[in-house]
Amino acid sequence: NIYNVRDYGALGNGSADDTDTIWATIVAANAAGGGIVYFPPGDYRIKKKLGNPLNTLSTFDVDRMTKLTFLGDGYASKLKLEGDGQNRDWYMFYMHDGASFIRFENLYFDGAEVTNADEQTHSVFFSGENADINGSGSHDCEVIDCYFGPINGDNVRFLGSATGGPTYNIRVHGNSIDSEGCRCGVAFQ
Repeated sequence: NIYNVRDYGALGNGSADDTDTIWATIVAANAAGGGIVYFPPGDYRIKKKLGNPLNTLSTFDVDRMTKLTFLGDGYASKLKLEGDGQNRDWYMFYMHDGASFIRFENLYFDGAEVTNADEQTHSVFFSGENADINGSGSHDCEVIDCYFGPINGDNVRFLGSATGGPTYNIRVHGNSIDSEGCRCGVAFQ
């Protein structure tokens, strides 16, 4: 099934905050057992949400979700993180607690408009923190054919955890990364 963010109210006009409507689309796709969250051409402004188990800022907290594809039309589908980072960790997409079979394809991520950003501002973050009931962190995920613009932290980040669970079987390929202003294009810890 395809879940078009415009059908849930996202405007993608470069001025409206599309955070809540994108989240509503993600929740609907997840409730149906998975699907494609589609971003038609547009400039989607994304602001932060507060609160997750690590007391960090995360916009889309994809914990325990599975079988989701976030799909765009390349450079024409821009996800633009912006706002005050409060000098704290901030993740646009945060996969943890056994998030699995999550795929990002043909999207443009941009974090250049974040103010007060620290080095832990990331576009896509796969974590082993807070493992699921089977002891797994995020696993069996892909980031393919995406473009990553400037961001203060990492474009794609992987974090294992000695106390949580492993982050494994995640593929990152065919992406274009603009390293200007970012700490690292793809980071492993």
